Amino acid sequence: MAAPPDELRRPRLAERGAGAEPSAPPELIPHEQRCVAIASDIFQRLLAGDSALQGCKSSLAAFLLEREVPPASASCQESYELVALGTGKAGARAGAFLEFGGRRLHDTQGLVLARRALQRYLYKQLLLWGQQLDTPAQAHCILELEGDGGRLGLKPGVFLHLVLAQKPSGAPSSPLVLCPGQQLLAHGPGRLAPLSWWRPAVLASRVVSISGNAKLLRWEALGLQGALLSLFLQPLPLTSLVLADPWASQAQLRAPCPVLPPLPPPYDTQRPAHVFQGPPMAPPPARSQPPALSLNWCLGDKAVEVVDGAMGRVLPSPLCPAGCPQPSRLCKAAMLSYFRHAATMLSQPHLLALPTYRQAKDHAEAYQSAKAQFSAHLARSSLGNWPQKQLVDNFPS
Repeated sequence: MAAPPDELRRPRLAERGAGAEPSAPPELIPHEQRCVAIASDIFQRLLAGDSALQGCKSSLAAFLLEREVPPASASCQESYELVALGTGKAGARAGAFLEFGGRRLHDTQGLVLARRALQRYLYKQLLLWGQQLDTPAQAHCILELEGDGGRLGLKPGVFLHLVLAQKPSGAPSSPLVLCPGQQLLAHGPGRLAPLSWWRPAVLASRVVSISGNAKLLRWEALGLQGALLSLFLQPLPLTSLVLADPWASQAQLRAPCPVLPPLPPPYDTQRPAHVFQGPPMAPPPARSQPPALSLNWCLGDKAVEVVDGAMGRVLPSPLCPAGCPQPSRLCKAAMLSYFRHAATMLSQPHLLALPTYRQAKDHAEAYQSAKAQFSAHLARSSLGNWPQKQLVDNFPS
């Protein structure tokens, strides 16, 4: 995929033919304003006037897909579409006991749920590509074969952007930056603290979630696709991050990007994301707002899913009584089922033979090697050791 220029593209005028009368150019809307406006508008439409969920907007994280449009078809040469979103307070489940069946969300912060929702969207795109049908819907697939490895990548002119209504947890001054001497931060029982503060017994049995800022940094290095999808896809880069936080300043956002370690192919081509300050998306969260609700949605879903962030399961409703709360469509067990369905559709039976979620992730050897080198770089830089919780992933389908 061709990398965008250093300054992201802005809407441009269509080419005028010879002899055409000059006209006043339309007002150009900056990239960051377009991203925030689209994310805010679609979120409000999805809520359909449900005032009980309005407060979730303060923790909104949303992925937008940008497509370049041929110049002859429109005066604006880029189209934007919201494809995934998530909301939720960081650390809502911190300190709870781990569950080892893969059917409960351990980290319900908006940034993490938005990325999981993006992965659901990518599985839908994989199935669309696998149909290999000459239909109008097929033309909307964002994936194509890339290179000789048999993996798919984004089509040329397709880019992913992330909008955050608030600065990610653990960010000292700028997203995508870990300052020298700053240790990895994690949400544990009662607080956000350096990872080294938590005893091994706590890390082994309780929910301790790495800060959103550190996760963003790893996604920038390894791509947004994660381990399972890397068996089908090339690394998917984040092109830009738009921070719609009223408390963020332009000086903070322009802090230098961290020096990432050299990683093996195909992870050696990842580039730092552009960081923009956008207009505020939502007022600061009210102190009286219940912090435990998390929402998620991806393109193609009929409605948002409402999750009890403190429990990690779908909020009770008429279709889901309180006595039998259902697992979220973003839980690890659900993600494993999407992976198996994609392996079936793409005729890769060897992937179906992997019995557990952990073994499926470990099969992505190039991804795991790059992740290990990234984690080793953090350790050498005295930032801390990224926790490994293999028992949590050791469940069958």
